[in-house]
Amino acid sequence: MKKIIILISLLSSILVAAEQCNIPGNPPGSCVQDGYVCRLAIDVRQNQKVMAFYLYDDAACTQPSTTDVLTTQDINGAVSNNIWLFMIEGAAYDTDALAMTLAGSVALSAYNNRTMVSVIYTRHSSNSYGGLRLNSISTMP
Repeated sequence: MKKIIILISLLSSILVAAEQCNIPGNPPGSCVQDGYVCRLAIDVRQNQKVMAFYLYDDAACTQPSTTDVLTTQDINGAVSNNIWLFMIEGAAYDTDALAMTLAGSVALSAYNNRTMVSVIYTRHSSNSYGGLRLNSISTMP
């Protein structure tokens, strides 16, 4: 019985974490995915204020969420399909200090409480730094 419950929870987590893109009503080219906030980082140096985190399929942060349509390339040229989301403050990124504060609060709360979130993101470049921009983050019931 215990094995059946574990199997059902594993299958349901895989189904819940499925990426959906180009949903009517969302920004063009955006994708939606559910997961857990892991490896939350904030960079406040000089003129570039940045919040970033990885999305994971499990609360223990052992299985990174991946995307089929968006790939990123790091400084060494390695390609990854892990979801590493960014929010960068500035007019060029359509983000102000209030949006950074509110999104950062939701991400930090979800990280601390191991709460599942739903995110909407858009690809802006193939660079790993800033390539996938966070449009929206909300906690799941």
